[in-house]
Amino acid sequence: VEQKSPEIVANVSFQNLFSDYTFAEGKVAYFSGYYALEPAAGRDISGHYDWGSGWSTENSTWFYRGDRSRLQTDLSVSHHADDFIKGSHDFKFGAGYIHTPQRDQYGYTNGSYYADWYGEPYWRFAYEGYDINAELDTFSFYVQDSWSVSDRLTVNPGVRIDISRGGVDDLPGTEYKTRPAVGPRIGFTYDMFGDHSTALKAHWGRYYEGAYIYTIT
Repeated sequence: VEQKSPEIVANVSFQNLFSDYTFAEGKVAYFSGYYALEPAAGRDISGHYDWGSGWSTENSTWFYRGDRSRLQTDLSVSHHADDFIKGSHDFKFGAGYIHTPQRDQYGYTNGSYYADWYGEPYWRFAYEGYDINAELDTFSFYVQDSWSVSDRLTVNPGVRIDISRGGVDDLPGTEYKTRPAVGPRIGFTYDMFGDHSTALKAHWGRYYEGAYIYTIT
């Protein structure tokens, strides 16, 4: 087989300052590529595999192509508040969206391959292969805070929610749907001696494995 695997990657980001205390930030990332293993002699010539000698001749007995792409966006707003609820705060509110279509193609070259036995015809196997198109969408929402309680103590509370939806095109029963994954988290940093030389840090959070499209294909 001959391998072809080109890729395209693009990233765009922007930032807007509303005031000295509030700004918005946006990011868009895109990836597209495919991993193709094409029969070296073309798609119209069937391959031979000799069960006796172990030799492959004429052409590859199979082909494969995996198309992948990913569009990811993220938009957030950050705001600094002085002297608010016993200290200063750096709030951040955000939302994200990930769209990941996928296509997998596999089959025997020219629809069949020949199994020989020491150079003599033995079996012919026919298989039309498959062509699967699937999509997965993930929506995310989060809020976090960096709360400077004092000159020595900073608390970092937050929560993130992820929701995923997907499925295989024209194939009932493959719908993928997750319950809202709510991930709270809390942490703190304490300047033990007040001179920024030694800090005590702790963190607790609940995290979820990301949704992968291979679980439904």
